Amino acid sequence: MRLFYTTFMRARNLSEIIFWAALVLLLIIFSVVKTIGPAGSKSAKGNKNYHKVIRQAYQHLDNGRPDRALKEFHRAVKLSNRKTDTYLTAFYTFTADGSRSIPYAIDVAKEIIELNDARQLDRVLKKKELAVLLGQYGGLCYSAGRNQEGIDALERAVSLWPDNPWLANDLGYFYAENDIHLKKALKLTKQAVKAEPHNAMYIDSLGWVYYKLGRYKEAVDELERAVRLSRNDPELRYHLGEAYVKLGKNARACIELDKTLLLSPSHTNAKALNNKLKAVSRHKPRNL
Repeated sequence: MRLFYTTFMRARNLSEIIFWAALVLLLIIFSVVKTIGPAGSKSAKGNKNYHKVIRQAYQHLDNGRPDRALKEFHRAVKLSNRKTDTYLTAFYTFTADGSRSIPYAIDVAKEIIELNDARQLDRVLKKKELAVLLGQYGGLCYSAGRNQEGIDALERAVSLWPDNPWLANDLGYFYAENDIHLKKALKLTKQAVKAEPHNAMYIDSLGWVYYKLGRYKEAVDELERAVRLSRNDPELRYHLGEAYVKLGKNARACIELDKTLLLSPSHTNAKALNNKLKAVSRHKPRNL
C-alpha cells in the first residue's frame, strides 16, 4: 500500500485530492464487488463463481502471490459481462498493493488500453477516463524504469486531455528528467502552474525545467517558492540544493541537502552531492 498512500499524501490541490479520493472510492466499491459479485453476471451460478474467483485473487495477493492473483482476475473477466470493471478492479488493486505488484498493475493497464483501442471491452472508456488511465500507467512505467513507455503513455494522455494540469506537469517533468523536449517541458509545466499556482509539485517541476535549461536564477526562484509551500518534501529540497550549487551558493546548498537527508536518509543523490561539497569546503584555502 506504500505507493498508493505516498501518492495520496503528496496531493496538495483540489484536483489531485478529488482524483485520489475517487480512487479510494473505487477501491471501496470494488471491495464490495468482491463480496457480492457484479451486477450483470451471466447467471446466479456465474455470480457465485465470480465471487469465489475474486476472493481467491485477493487471498493470493494477501499471501504475497500477485502472479496467482493475476490469473484469478483473468478467470473473473471470463465469468463476468462487466469485463471493463473487472479489469479496472485488478488494475487498482495491484496499484494499491505497492511496489511488489507494480509490474502486474502495468501489465493490466496495458491490456485494458489495448483491448479498449480494439473495441473488445464491454464498455469503451470515455476520452478523459482513458487519459487518466494512461497517465497512471505512464507514471507506473516511469517508476519502474520503463521511461520511454511512460513518456509515450503520457504524451497520448495529454493529447486526449490537453488542459489537465496533472498530466501536463508529469509529462513536462519526465521530459526534463530525460533532458529532452525542454522547450515543450517549459510550456507544459508553466501551464500546470498557471492552472494551480499554489501547487508545490508543479512549481518544483517548473523550477527543475529551468534548471535543465541552464536558467539557474529562475530555477532557484521557483524552487524556493516550492519549498516554502512544502517544507517537508525531500525531493523539493534536493532540487533547490542542486540549483544553489549552480549559482555558487554552496553553503546554502549544504543546508538544503542536510534537510533532504533528515527527511530521507537514503536519498543517495543528496548524500553524494553533500559529501562532495563538504569535502571541497574542507580543502578550500582560507584567506589570511
